[in-house]
Amino acid sequence: MAFVKEDFKPGDSTGNAPAIHVYKTNDTAAVVNAADYFLDIYQVLEVGDVIYIAGDQDGTPFYDFRAVSASSSSTVTTDTVS
Repeated sequence: MAFVKEDFKPGDSTGNAPAIHVYKTNDTAAVVNAADYFLDIYQVLEVGDVIYIAGDQDGTPFYDFRAVSASSSSTVTTDTVS
């Protein structure tokens, strides 16, 4: 599947702290973790922001925190927060 903007809840991005966003999807971890999955909302994402993902809700659910490591009109990359 593809990113669904209506399932993304942006976090507060005021001040100097990174924003924490929330996203719920039926996509698998492999799909969500692919480069450019969040490209449609690159304007909302800043490097250092974190996305809490509740994924594969209609299959084998997973929950993950992803940190935005790149965000531009040509690419959005996220990495697992450890």
